[in-house]
Amino acid sequence: MESILQDVRQGARLLVKRPGFSVIAVLTLALGIGANTAIFSVVNAILFRPLPFAEPDRLVWFWERQPQLETAPFAAADFLDFQSQNQTFEDVAAIRWMNFNLTGREQPELIPGAITSVNFLSMMKLQPFSGRLFVPEDGQAGAPRVAILNHHSWQNRFGGDPDILGKSITLNGEAVTVVGVLPPDFKFNNRTELWVNPRRIVPEPFPDYRGDHLTNRGMHYLRVVGRLRPEASLAQAQAEIDTVVARLQEQFPNSNGNHSVRLISLHEHITGDVRPALLVLLGAVGLVLMIACANVANLMLARATARYREIAIRTALGAGRGRVIRQLLTESLLLAMVSGALSVLIAWLGVKLLVAVSPADTPRLDTVGIDGQVLMFTLGISIVTGLVFGLVPALQASKPDLNSVLKEGGRSGGAGATRNRARSLLVVSEVALSLVLLAG
Repeated sequence: MESILQDVRQGARLLVKRPGFSVIAVLTLALGIGANTAIFSVVNAILFRPLPFAEPDRLVWFWERQPQLETAPFAAADFLDFQSQNQTFEDVAAIRWMNFNLTGREQPELIPGAITSVNFLSMMKLQPFSGRLFVPEDGQAGAPRVAILNHHSWQNRFGGDPDILGKSITLNGEAVTVVGVLPPDFKFNNRTELWVNPRRIVPEPFPDYRGDHLTNRGMHYLRVVGRLRPEASLAQAQAEIDTVVARLQEQFPNSNGNHSVRLISLHEHITGDVRPALLVLLGAVGLVLMIACANVANLMLARATARYREIAIRTALGAGRGRVIRQLLTESLLLAMVSGALSVLIAWLGVKLLVAVSPADTPRLDTVGIDGQVLMFTLGISIVTGLVFGLVPALQASKPDLNSVLKEGGRSGGAGATRNRARSLLVVSEVALSLVLLAG
């Protein structure tokens, strides 16, 4: 332990003695690590972090496939068949996204919302922040319209009114009673601010629609989501829904004859559109970091040339190769740790910029930030980076030709063919990585 602390102290002294080298190396690495940390924070929040729902792995999104259309919504009658003719789902719910015109206030406002089957919010296993969720009676014919507000909407549009429950608001010219407020962490998407019960069992296609939408198989407007039973798998659910679809194709060949259904996880549905772009960005900044490592490795090789006589003397006095490698790697890791600390600031600024320039409909954008997982990633990538750019110079510098170095008493003895080949290989690698990054 004492020898390691001695290596750290000596490495710190050497870095302070050569401020020009240290500053260039730290800034180069900090930019590479900071870019990776910033992109990772976005990827982690959007792609890797579980959805903020109870048992999110059991939530499944339904897509209808039609000729030349891979992702279509469903008709109400088909939804009711999926809901009643399956054994693998604990529950299946329907959603109709809709904008509501809020009037009766100083200025009319357009509020993005949804009409849902009354089991949707309970299927998400929510506990309301205040009030209640929908109950089965809210889905019966003739039931009064009621609304449940998202916490953000309650705070911003209604001023966090503590007496909001039981109050009437006017949506599309119709009086609607507020019966609940959802918890702050519930966000099914970035837009929906309120949830309204259906006029009769299934969400209607339009606010003033009075037709029999429950038997209509030609009007496709519903989004469908289900929760698997604990013992069921997505493959089992797909097989069962395929059986239901085949039965409907036989019974209703005109409306269902060439339709099928695809099931995907809700997480895949929410993040599917942005996944390729984010993974490409993560790969791109990974290449940037590799280029930075090659740059700093070249700097370390040049610096090792200047220290070749010092290392030769230490070797002649009995320092083993492992001891020399450890000292040089300690210096590399010190550089990487300082760069990692600076990269957190760069990443924080990068995250702010990424969030600002990202489209407003990017899923889960509000959850992006520097948290404990991101800091652990920064620590890990800093250590790996220090080892990557420090290993080749350490291996090269730790085996000096004692006779030539000590006889010549200069620095030229360290610049042998092997060291030149290593530096040339690093330069070639940099150019190759840069071309790959540019092409990507």
